[in-house]
Amino acid sequence: MFAHIFFYRFKCLIRDKQLVFWTLLFPILLGTFFYMAFSNLNDEESFHPIHAAVVPSGNSHYDASFVEVLRSVSKGKIVCSR
Repeated sequence: MFAHIFFYRFKCLIRDKQLVFWTLLFPILLGTFFYMAFSNLNDEESFHPIHAAVVPSGNSHYDASFVEVLRSVSKGKIVCSR
């Protein structure tokens, strides 16, 4: 008796296409998109540093403090010629 009622109720639920989409297909699609979008967040090999240059201008006071800030946050070489 249980199998008959379960099968009949399942057939009634499958007929409603919106219910099938929102309860079964949408969570699977959303999970797949989230997996594709956020799967490489911890991948450190994809990060490549960008090389930058500082061109000194006429006001050396601001240039000196900017170069010091760059030195404090940089992990690479800073070549500064004056």
